[in-house]
Amino acid sequence: REFPCACYCPPLWYRLFLPLTPVPAPGMYGKPSSAMMPGRRRKMNLLAICLAVVVPWLSFMAVAVALGFGLRFSMPPLAYLVLFAALGYGVSLVASAVAASKQTEAARSYREPSWTAYLGLMVLVGALCGYSFASFVYSTHMGPFYSTSNLNVYSGINPSQKTGRAVMDVGRAYFTSDSVLDLDKAVGFKNQDLYCVVPITVPGSQQKNYDFWAVGTNCCRGLIPQFRCGEYANVNAKAGLRIVRDEDRPFYRLAVQQSEAANNITAQHPIFLTWVQDPVNELHHLRDAGMRSVTVAAFAFFLFNGACTMLAAHLYSKL
Repeated sequence: REFPCACYCPPLWYRLFLPLTPVPAPGMYGKPSSAMMPGRRRKMNLLAICLAVVVPWLSFMAVAVALGFGLRFSMPPLAYLVLFAALGYGVSLVASAVAASKQTEAARSYREPSWTAYLGLMVLVGALCGYSFASFVYSTHMGPFYSTSNLNVYSGINPSQKTGRAVMDVGRAYFTSDSVLDLDKAVGFKNQDLYCVVPITVPGSQQKNYDFWAVGTNCCRGLIPQFRCGEYANVNAKAGLRIVRDEDRPFYRLAVQQSEAANNITAQHPIFLTWVQDPVNELHHLRDAGMRSVTVAAFAFFLFNGACTMLAAHLYSKL
């Protein structure tokens, strides 16, 4: 329909989501564009659509890789700089769209304010989703992988003779062939999850200090001596992978204190380990799980962003 006058300016909410091609001010160059007539669709800008599909995905991937993998471990400030750069870029696009929408149709240069606003919003969504994913994968897989890999390796540890103070920097511990789990002293501490511990000992030895503990979550029965964590049933398991998650260690320490009180033993400097046969293989599992997670997340976000972009293009074509 005809606009009431050539100086008509649509409201702000409408101008932020203008169609893909600039429209002259009504009456400035003759009759209104035929794209404004009822039942007519606007021509889509394929370049803008492609950018809207790719750029937010790149924002997601850049943040996810920077904060979920080695860069966060080796250079945390640089990793967070990637996040702030992505957020800043998204904010700048939205601000540019708002500024362009405030110009009159006559003064507006050839821009795509509608796609600029959409692109900025999706870049912000990609950065925030990338940060959420990176926090998850780093805390569960890649953080423990990098931390444990950079700790020391000790072989031939006799738990009845060696103390935890002597191997405070252990990441992978290999025990003597006669080392076993003393399942009679297994204890669990309940705090939402059940934190299970059992001392690593040498049968028949007069062990004064119990500093090496196999641990796990939700794999025991509290105060009832039972332990089903790690490779507890593998007779060839004589090694341990260090637990490095800071949020878990206080609860394992409380479980050890319960075992000390119940069994009249002493643990001055307890070291918490996952009981396994091959610690290196366990490290590889952590790394591979992180890689699989980022692959699945990248594919999922690409599909999500593509669907949002197609929906936006469909809605824009009807304005």
